[in-house]
Amino acid sequence: MSSEPGAAQTKSRAGWAGVAAVALAVGVGHLAASLTDRQASPVVALAARVIDASPTPLKSWAVATLGNLDKPVLVGGILAVTAALGVLVGRLAAVRPAVGWGAVGALGLVITAAALLGPGAGPVSAVPGLAATAAGAAALRFLLARAAPEHVPDDPTPAELAEAESSRRRLLLGISGVASLALLSGVAGELVRPSRSVRVVTLPGAARPLPAPPATLPIPGMSQLATPQIELYRVDINVAAPDIDAAEWRLDIDGMVDRPYSIGWDELLQLEVIERDATLMCVSNFVGGPYIGSGRWIGVRTRDLLERAGVRAGADMVLSTSWDSFTVSTPLPALLDERDAIVAVGFNGELLSKYHGYPARLLTPGMYGFVGATKWLRRLTVTRFADRQAYWTVRGWSEQAPLKLSSRIETPLPSRVLTAGTIAVGGSAWASRVAVAKVEFRVDDGPWREAILGPDGGLDTWRQWYVEWQATRGSHILECRAWDVTGKVQSAIDMEPVPDGAEGLHMVRVEISP
Repeated sequence: MSSEPGAAQTKSRAGWAGVAAVALAVGVGHLAASLTDRQASPVVALAARVIDASPTPLKSWAVATLGNLDKPVLVGGILAVTAALGVLVGRLAAVRPAVGWGAVGALGLVITAAALLGPGAGPVSAVPGLAATAAGAAALRFLLARAAPEHVPDDPTPAELAEAESSRRRLLLGISGVASLALLSGVAGELVRPSRSVRVVTLPGAARPLPAPPATLPIPGMSQLATPQIELYRVDINVAAPDIDAAEWRLDIDGMVDRPYSIGWDELLQLEVIERDATLMCVSNFVGGPYIGSGRWIGVRTRDLLERAGVRAGADMVLSTSWDSFTVSTPLPALLDERDAIVAVGFNGELLSKYHGYPARLLTPGMYGFVGATKWLRRLTVTRFADRQAYWTVRGWSEQAPLKLSSRIETPLPSRVLTAGTIAVGGSAWASRVAVAKVEFRVDDGPWREAILGPDGGLDTWRQWYVEWQATRGSHILECRAWDVTGKVQSAIDMEPVPDGAEGLHMVRVEISP
């Protein structure tokens, strides 16, 4: 029986070589992107194009099911597919060189095109893809030269065995070296920033500061009345949040106006700066879900900005555009009325983080985020609903979507095993531009009982509530519902988030032990 390695062994070695080569390509591409265009990093660009091409039901499922993990899962999936492609390309290049190297070129074209199709892309956006292709091709060529197994006869001499083992070690060392270089490149890409002066700005003060907000109810498990920014939900179409310099940021106001203009950070903050307490919620939030937060926003009224431009008759909508070309359609009256919608620059005493729209975002109290809370804001275009459609409107969501009257149970958590006796049940309730009048609670389809309301934080913020429940042994279903001051009660009919927000009663199952 001959011990000569066959095609299977050659393919196996070539496959590992391909994985290491694509790893280096990803790392070098990421490093090159950190010096040119961070959104052109190969994995980031590919993930962004996948998001753009995904159908609305898939996006909705990802947000509802994976939450803030949707983008890490997508990136992980792309890395897994990339590794599999590395195996394929390595094997092809080893046994069918023309096909294999053609595949290398095709992958290079794909990642370069993904970057060039991104918002704001320019010629420099091609650099990461080209650098990745060159690095990956060089690594693959280097490793394939070491991947061919040595011929070992049936009755090898010690010298022949030693040479075969040496060949195997050379390949392993080559793969280890390339993989290490890939890791170093990727880490460097996270740490390296282009040498440019970034302006440091401070949070402005309000011309007429609001009174201090009320305190959160002292009940364990309840959400804070003012959500810390680090805990505020993030739902957007960006894989990586952009790095925007306030010194370079500008806001354009155009469209159906008499005096279109552009305004920068300093000029914006020369206008009256105000504070607004408001609750913000994502329309993708399911009943009782986590994509909601509340707090004190600070910024400049959209009314002041639009009145300076001179809005023309016939306009009924403002199309706001983000840095990434994402668009939101907001009813014009909502940006001009007494709710005081703002171009926000801070939240709960902090500048906006880059994940929440730094340096400026739109905030429209009483409306879901997808129709009133554009992050990384760069343009306000006065227009008409009949003439323009926003990103999510094109994908089947509503043009206008005020927050729906709703409530949720925050404590106890679902499926918790609790001890019989007095248990605090509590949560929050909210509406759109109408105060919450009361919240009711019931157990196992029993009679509704009125809960105790927490402090009133203002017309556009959520209201906390709680009850003391005498829990008895067994499995129980807890429910809540809210009423507003007009006498409207929260809908009990289950509705999916599409097209204008979920409906239904929040239910929590708990187990009570003796």
